[in-house]
Amino acid sequence: MSEVMNDSWKSKARRIAAFVAVAVVVVIASNAIAGTRPGGNSARAVAERKVLSLLGNSWNPAHIPQLVDAQTRLPHNNVHAFCRPPRALSGGTVSGSFTCLVRPADHSGARLYLSYTPLPGGHVRVHWLAFSTH
Repeated sequence: MSEVMNDSWKSKARRIAAFVAVAVVVVIASNAIAGTRPGGNSARAVAERKVLSLLGNSWNPAHIPQLVDAQTRLPHNNVHAFCRPPRALSGGTVSGSFTCLVRPADHSGARLYLSYTPLPGGHVRVHWLAFSTH
């Protein structure tokens, strides 16, 4: 009887291992198709994280209280940054630069538009383009 239970346990373990292997392959393949690494280190993701990290430190939080806590200088919960490449006059894109929108996740309240340009040595230039409240 113990041999039968041992065989069923081995069979179940093999099925679980096969399922995990397939899941790993699916995740790797979907990241390859999307063109990003599992850590989300695309230029766009880096720009979005950098914009959020600079939000309370580069500007006076009193000017954007809907987005940043004035005491901690950290973005409020569920404040998201969305970056996309800007269009150049010729119809192409400017390499490495992005136009970013920072807003609460529920799409209400304040909207901050920024331009993001990476510079040599890991530095960035971020300009405030427009700010609006609803």
